[in-house]
Amino acid sequence: FPDHQAVIARGLITLSRLPVAAAVETAARRTLRVDLEMPGDGRILATFNVHIPVQLRLISPLRADFYRAVRSRAADRRQEYRGLLADVADCPHPALIAGDFNTTAAIGDARRIARLGADAVALAGKVCPVSWQARPGLRWWRLDWVLSTPGARVHSYRFRDPRGLSDHCVQEVSVSLAEPDERPPAGLRVHHHDEGTHHALPLPRQDRPAGQ
Repeated sequence: FPDHQAVIARGLITLSRLPVAAAVETAARRTLRVDLEMPGDGRILATFNVHIPVQLRLISPLRADFYRAVRSRAADRRQEYRGLLADVADCPHPALIAGDFNTTAAIGDARRIARLGADAVALAGKVCPVSWQARPGLRWWRLDWVLSTPGARVHSYRFRDPRGLSDHCVQEVSVSLAEPDERPPAGLRVHHHDEGTHHALPLPRQDRPAGQ
């Protein structure tokens, strides 16, 4: 990946054209936190690349193993969410949290997601946004989420075709950093390709909010 820095850990990868300030250890075992140095003033945007484990095994529900797996994975998911909530709460920088949460808005874990930050989905412009399966006609659920914490402002959010690289849609987000005095923020566009990839690059001038 020319002109990119890559951070790889825990089966996840974050690619960035912006300088990597730090790769930070997390309590969540399936999360990769990478802090990026924004252009201009060098402020930091923390990115959390998330992959919450799926709830079940694709085996017959008539088998006892099916229910043992459901209980075991439910415990894994609770632990992962607890760790992620603690990681985000302890982060001193504005943050973007994105990835495959294997969670729809219809299940209880959505309440845990809501505690992480502001959901960008309203910017997607869809009554029923879906991200999986990526193949046309088979997109039934939204399993992929983008959230932001105070200081990180999301300007646009859309799902894109992964072109055969994943069964999840790509999440593309435009983000800038706000300051208390509302000085013009630096811009960033993040392409989030689930299956564990963040792709960060400077926001093109024509796509930046006024004043950037």
